[in-house]
Amino acid sequence: INGYFKLLAYGFNGTTPTNGGDPVEIYLADYSDPSSIISPIITWTNFDLSALGNVTRVEFNFEGSDSGTYGLNTPAYVCIDNVIVTK
Repeated sequence: INGYFKLLAYGFNGTTPTNGGDPVEIYLADYSDPSSIISPIITWTNFDLSALGNVTRVEFNFEGSDSGTYGLNTPAYVCIDNVIVTK
């Protein structure tokens, strides 16, 4: 097995991208480096979005190595719980 699957979070303040337009990323699975394999995440895991700065909305996208002509072949969904919003 040699591949990856990750979740990307993009922040926006109104229509302006935050964090220089760069996403905050978390690998949901990563088999690309045999010395640091990340098996599929199956437990609740903290995903810190504070690097996005002051946002009015967050958009999520998925990226993976198993992609074809019509896009990602991996089912693209996550569960989100215990969202903490600070001012």
